[in-house]
Amino acid sequence: MRWPFSHPKPRGEPPGPTRLESGVHRAPGLATLCDGLAGEKARSVLDFGPSSTENVEFLSRLVERVQIQDLFRSCGGTYGARAEIYRFPAVERIALPEDGPYDAILLWDLLHYFEPSQIPPLVARLGRLSCPGSRVLLIASAKVPIPPTPVQFKIAGRDRLVYRVATDQRLPPPQLTPRQIEKLFRGFAPLRLFQLRNGLQELLFVYRGEDPEQQPSTFARGSTGGSRDLPAGGRLP
Repeated sequence: MRWPFSHPKPRGEPPGPTRLESGVHRAPGLATLCDGLAGEKARSVLDFGPSSTENVEFLSRLVERVQIQDLFRSCGGTYGARAEIYRFPAVERIALPEDGPYDAILLWDLLHYFEPSQIPPLVARLGRLSCPGSRVLLIASAKVPIPPTPVQFKIAGRDRLVYRVATDQRLPPPQLTPRQIEKLFRGFAPLRLFQLRNGLQELLFVYRGEDPEQQPSTFARGSTGGSRDLPAGGRLP
């Protein structure tokens, strides 16, 4: 089946970057998540990225409780150059919070760093941290080379993320297509998909439980609105 993911670039805009770079990037998936949290009076968010004052302050304006767990560092990872791609340990060895459920989970680009066989048990544990209606936001690459360690994401606004890429080293793309991810996220229904100009994709899932009959078959079309990536330190319009 052909998925309506791609969107023509507005006439006159320069092509997107050919490699993943540090800097400010538009985040329409984050904006959609924030709109949902504000509209539903959600109470809690679990952020699996590095602790950041900016992230905590921003999310605290939307929900009552923000839980931060730097999953990479908590598993012994160190941001920086590595000879090979980092791999998380087996999911059953990873300590996750036990005080859920959460209304939203920020998984960022961490799927890149799990063995494919470990993604289903990870998703099962995310399900236990969720309740019906909980959202999961993740960022994935199908064709863009990735750094050997996760990107550090800092929220710069409702639809802006600062990417901090710790090294210039790049490794082959993980080839995580939206269709493949959808099949792995049992119990979660695909909600929105945004194709970013940096080549990555933002995917938003909603927790429906284990009943496959409740899950739609495709992501809803998302528009980047002709978003343009900005260099580090660049001005936000």
